[in-house]
Amino acid sequence: MSFSDTTPLLGANNSRRTSIPNSRNPANIRNSHSGIPNSTPPQRHWSDETEDISGPDPNSHGHQNTGAGYRRRGPPPPVHHSSDLDAQRFSGQDRPTLLWRLLCGCCCLPCRRALSYFQNKYSKTEKYSMGIAAFCFFLAIGFLWAYVRAKDAIPEGGENEVLKTILSPESNNVEKNKDNASKRNMVKLQSLYESCMDEKKLSEVGAKPLADIVQKLIKVFPATFSALDMDAPLALSESNIEALRVANSEMTLKLNLQQTRPGIRKGGDIWQRKSLAKAGREELALAIAQLSLVGVASVVDFDVDSDPKNPNETIFKLDESGLGLPSKHYYDEDKIMAVYQKTIKDMFVIVMSKDHDKEAAGAAATTQSPKPPVWDEVAKNVVEFEKLLASISSDQEDLDNSELTYNPRSLREISELIPTVDWSLAIGQLFDSKIKIPDPIIVSSPDYLGKLNALLRDTPALTLQNYFAWKLIKALSADLALELRRPMMELRAALQGISADLETPRWETCVDVIDTALGDMAGHYFIEKAFKGDSKEMADEIVHSLRTSFTKGLSHLGWLDKPTLRNATEKVDLLDQKIGYSTESPDVRSSEALEEYFKDLGIDKADFFGNQIRARTWSTRKTLGELGKPVDKAKWLMSPQTVNAYYNPNVNEMVFPAGILQPPFFHGDNPEYLNYGGIGVVAGHELTHAFDNEGRLFDAHGKLSNWWSNATLDEFNQRSQCFIDQYGNFTVTDPQGRENHVNGKLTLGENLADNGGLKKAFDAWQARYKSDPR
Repeated sequence: MSFSDTTPLLGANNSRRTSIPNSRNPANIRNSHSGIPNSTPPQRHWSDETEDISGPDPNSHGHQNTGAGYRRRGPPPPVHHSSDLDAQRFSGQDRPTLLWRLLCGCCCLPCRRALSYFQNKYSKTEKYSMGIAAFCFFLAIGFLWAYVRAKDAIPEGGENEVLKTILSPESNNVEKNKDNASKRNMVKLQSLYESCMDEKKLSEVGAKPLADIVQKLIKVFPATFSALDMDAPLALSESNIEALRVANSEMTLKLNLQQTRPGIRKGGDIWQRKSLAKAGREELALAIAQLSLVGVASVVDFDVDSDPKNPNETIFKLDESGLGLPSKHYYDEDKIMAVYQKTIKDMFVIVMSKDHDKEAAGAAATTQSPKPPVWDEVAKNVVEFEKLLASISSDQEDLDNSELTYNPRSLREISELIPTVDWSLAIGQLFDSKIKIPDPIIVSSPDYLGKLNALLRDTPALTLQNYFAWKLIKALSADLALELRRPMMELRAALQGISADLETPRWETCVDVIDTALGDMAGHYFIEKAFKGDSKEMADEIVHSLRTSFTKGLSHLGWLDKPTLRNATEKVDLLDQKIGYSTESPDVRSSEALEEYFKDLGIDKADFFGNQIRARTWSTRKTLGELGKPVDKAKWLMSPQTVNAYYNPNVNEMVFPAGILQPPFFHGDNPEYLNYGGIGVVAGHELTHAFDNEGRLFDAHGKLSNWWSNATLDEFNQRSQCFIDQYGNFTVTDPQGRENHVNGKLTLGENLADNGGLKKAFDAWQARYKSDPR
């Protein structure tokens, strides 16, 4: 007997079954996942149903033996209450059907009493709700079972654990049958890993390597009354403290004036009267360039990227930068600023101490180092300058807008906009003498540069020297021993709301170091171990099905006019999907190609800090060296072992490294619905980015252009505003009891991608299921 027709037999008031819900009902989702077709079975009258039972008196209660089982004839059987069940325990009238026997495991009286109670007590709506809840429970069990079954394919700890196994010297990964290039690559990887793991050596070296770099900066950017120049006879004098106090008081005055009467500039004349010299154009240019070469951005940042208006060519970019905290809004938080200022002071004490042994650093002061009041004033000096910098910084929403940040300027125009810096000298320091100075240069915020010019013009060299030194210390302190970076951990704890004692295992830190410096080289061994078989082909098929589903969905958007629909469809068709690992620039599969790619990066097993400086410089030179060449569209922005994915609008590509194609997101042995619910949602997320508030600005060829009609754009903005308003109403209460709203405009792109990705993944799975329900 079919499940749909058991109700008249076991229930008193349920003489007919409720029709199957429509496709939007969660019950249909359940059916899709359980393998039960969604189509509604034809309703049959109770008298047409055959029941295979054998009672002691088959002709009683209106039953007749027809040879094909016993069929009910005449009216439905009478209603029986639970008290009547004792006398009818084995009668054919209310005996459970075969399906119910399978479900409850027996036809004993307690079971049948429970079933009768269930049928009489709950309405059909309640039964559906409980059925859905039960389905969700068993689906969760199924997810857990599939994950447990698949997780043995990759060790606990994920991709980091795989790399740890590969990199550990005791694992003896350099097999005899490997080629020479593979052996040399493994030696380079393990040398960097061992230099990072040698914490005893790091403690012995102390902060001296970082202090030496700070001293080199000071020679490039000198300042009167410097507290940082350890060779200067006045470094410990009261004159330094007094000069710092003057600078700090004037910056505080300027901040107060900006808050009460915005636009008024004060302080320059007072600083001149106090004989606090300003920085020269050449010194500023050299300091900015030297920091950039070791990957440290100061008041501006340099980059080489594809030209948004000509995506096949590279362009030089001059971006806004300079803040030591993640957002300019932190500078309005007194509690955070107090922690930040203390962190700066403690790190200067540690790094600038003349005794760089472990005990001196742990005490954060020595008798040979400058007196604590000096570092108090230095820290305040840096904080006050960064507050001024934050006051002229652009909103992050504007910096994320590719249209607003595309401002081509010639070198002459930039020099006129901010003459306090010798830009010809600064840019010339970055490039080989054979490379022509780029023209034009893409400026992210001309307004910022104009305001920065006024700030640099009015700021003493003493303050800028402290600021540049702090930028170096903050960026490079992560490469010091644990006891030397405790203040940075306290700052992280304050910003992230975690415990300062929360320490990442050293091996995980060192795996991250490898991933940053030699990621593609490590990826060669990762894919050998964790990305085997037909995983690449299976993942590629899932992503392709998402694209197909996405294209079909575009045609159902009534607000998308035909020209825009045609362009959107073309964008999906031309989108390049990359799965697993790069096969060019470099070819991760080839040991020889990897050795050639990293040949200029030297690694010393006994010099971790030096390794990091060399890796930073190598990476910067590699990026700058792309200027003047065609855009390398085969280049990946993530290593194979990265657990992430991205959409690049300049190239119109989606990239899914092998690291994210692992449990729980993906596994070759998973049921398809698990893979669609994992990596399928990720793929849908990245695909939606191609059409979010930022991705929509780029056409099918990665060119920044307006390919949307005005009417369609208005419709898009109206619908986007709904997301902005919805997420803007989400709040979190801070420790002070204040409600903080999500910035719906800032998070719009991710919110659209999250919602769109989930929907498109489910649509793709439904299409896949209907095409092959097995």
